[in-house]
Amino acid sequence: MMRSFPSTPTALRQVREFIRERAGEAALYQGSRDELVLAVSEVCANAVQHAGGGRFVVSWNAGPREPAEVEVKDEGVFAVDGMGPHGSSRGFGLPLAAALVDELSIARGTRKRPGTTVRMVKYRAAAEPSPAA
Repeated sequence: MMRSFPSTPTALRQVREFIRERAGEAALYQGSRDELVLAVSEVCANAVQHAGGGRFVVSWNAGPREPAEVEVKDEGVFAVDGMGPHGSSRGFGLPLAAALVDELSIARGTRKRPGTTVRMVKYRAAAEPSPAA
């Protein structure tokens, strides 16, 4: 399933709802669902802030027993130095997203070929973890 969103900060709430609904339909456990929603939201925030295009696309793919796969495609050029520089309070969205999912890969857009794609995969947990006592 694929959905296009405007590159505006207000669209991030719609992205989170879209992913939360898909993850619920796919019967992901609540903890995995929350982690995936946050990871996708961080990646989409980057698309809104840095890509410079008018829209970005979020695609969802997950079978009943398969991992959840989400792709975020924008119209931008990926900045290599955009990940958590020392002494900065910015640039931690991608490292956070990578920590929340099982796989994260980036197909970088260039000046000659704009359009960055971030692919995230969240594997299904065998069982819902017990809450900490």
